[in-house]
Amino acid sequence: MNNIRRATESAIPEFKSIQEEAVFWDTHDTSEFEDEFEPVDLQVSPELRSRLERRSRDKQSRRVVHHN
Repeated sequence: MNNIRRATESAIPEFKSIQEEAVFWDTHDTSEFEDEFEPVDLQVSPELRSRLERRSRDKQSRRVVHHN
């Protein structure tokens, strides 16, 4: 078996179903494939952004320790 792959070949197999892909990712760590990932632009709706920011603030405020 040849472990050297050309730049166009992927170590991530083609999947026949979502279930097959789920089993694969349940048994593999994404860090094994970091060199194959590409950055993407993501647009978040204002409503979702607001909810995420609120949730983040709520979690941060629970971590604050107040000393009297």
